Formats: sequence, structure tokens, C-alpha cells
Amino acid sequence: MKIYIIFDNLLKLSKQFVLLEPYYIESYIVYEIFSKEGMYIIDSKNTFKLNNTDNRVIHFKNYYKNISLEVDYSYINKIKVYQIPNDHIQISYKYFVFKLSSNSKIKLIIQTVCDTENIVNILPLNSIIPSDIYFESNEDIDLNNHLIKEEINVFLSHLN
Repeated sequence: MKIYIIFDNLLKLSKQFVLLEPYYIESYIVYEIFSKEGMYIIDSKNTFKLNNTDNRVIHFKNYYKNISLEVDYSYINKIKVYQIPNDHIQISYKYFVFKLSSNSKIKLIIQTVCDTENIVNILPLNSIIPSDIYFESNEDIDLNNHLIKEEINVFLSHLN
């Protein structure tokens, strides 16, 4: 389950990311492959073909102050493969992951397009240029639940 944060301009957020540093957990790189045969991803260990299953999307207007959220219940089925089509386009993404605690049910993910020629292990958080930002959970969560809302609002308060 992904919870997208709706912002008018993602680039304005870059200066705020340094405030998230205490919650930083990890970063990793994923290569997305697009071809006529479908979409693939390559992570640090495996290659997968992706099958998207669209599902409902619920909008929460002004969830926190002027920030709205969209909850996407769609899911992706990953099928392990050992080769990709020769004719394809590749985009490299670096993901930065943040959590309030190890017990948190949700994590904040900042996706950036990265230059694979000049990959740096850890960029300073104030130099990140986001291409997407969202929360992710491995289980269905109720955004109206007090504890979940509190966790989300901690992150949103830093980004506002």
C-alpha cells in the first residue's frame, strides 16, 4: 500500500529533507527497465518482471494542514526472471527510507533519479532532488487511526 503525498512542487521540499535525518534508515538503488514486453526492476540481488494490478485510490484532502494524501491500494506482483529484453529503456532510482522507529508500520520513501555513472553511497540530504515521495506499508492501515495519523503527521510537519 502506497500513500502519496500531494505537493505542488517537489523541488521546494529539498531544503526540508535535512530535518528528516534523525529518521533515516537506509538508501538503495533500483534500476527500472521499460520494454514492449513489460516493466522490470533490478535491485541489488534480483531481477523481476512486474505485473501491476490496479485497485482503488482514496483521496484525503488537507490530511495535515494544507497537505493532501492519496492512498493507492493497487499492488505489484513480482516474478523473478533471469534476463531482460535487449530493446529497452533504463531509469536508475535511488530511494531514501525513513522510519520513526523500528516498530513503525509505515515508512517514508523519497525517490530520486540517479546518475549511475556517478553514484555516491550517501548524498547529503539537503542535496536530494526528489522525483517522488510517499509513505509505504506492507499491510493495510487505517489513516484515521490515531497512532498512524500521529506518525504520518510527524513527517508531514517536517516537510511543510
